[in-house]
Amino acid sequence: MSYFDHSFDDYVASINNGSHFRAKLNQSSTVAEHIDKQHDAAFNDFNCIVLARYPFISKESDKRVIEDGVEKGFNATLFHTLRYRYRAGLNVPSNGKSIIDVSRYDGRKIISPHLLFRGCLVVKNAIANNAQLSFRVHHYVGSWESFGLRGLKLFKERNNVTNVITDNTTPYYTKGNVGTWLSQFSMLVGKERALNLTERIRLDEERNVAKRMSPQEN
Repeated sequence: MSYFDHSFDDYVASINNGSHFRAKLNQSSTVAEHIDKQHDAAFNDFNCIVLARYPFISKESDKRVIEDGVEKGFNATLFHTLRYRYRAGLNVPSNGKSIIDVSRYDGRKIISPHLLFRGCLVVKNAIANNAQLSFRVHHYVGSWESFGLRGLKLFKERNNVTNVITDNTTPYYTKGNVGTWLSQFSMLVGKERALNLTERIRLDEERNVAKRMSPQEN
């Protein structure tokens, strides 16, 4: 079966009426548990799993929208999942991102994060269809400040996405848009620890990068 055998309209209908397997996912299960159950054909007997990718471009949402549902004390603009909500549509094919099922990994040398090992992410499976997979990779281009070292040309290329739509569901923890994933994380681990593990570690790294990029003093 081709990645494009199912029409986009059929996919949307199956999600809305609850017949698609993604609509039946156990929300309390981990990704690893779902893969182990092999609900998707992509997870059957393969040590390399190619997931569909959503490119989120560097167009910022309104500040009031970004901060909605975020606990006081956090700088919501530092989180890409809250700051950027414009992405390619479901019906826009994109190069997939690959992960390894370590329970089936055969020990081959990893070449790079983009090409894990030969035969893993190749022409025949590089394009993944959102409609046929349970999970998607949200790929954020991010801010120019965080992307800058890779160059302006590539930054513009990554942001060259057609048929852009607004995604206001990703930042929230529940379907009812009650609280963000960040607020839920803070509740689980405590606010100070959540701050240390998220925005504070990012700010420290940005300061380190700025030092490396600045001219050395004589």
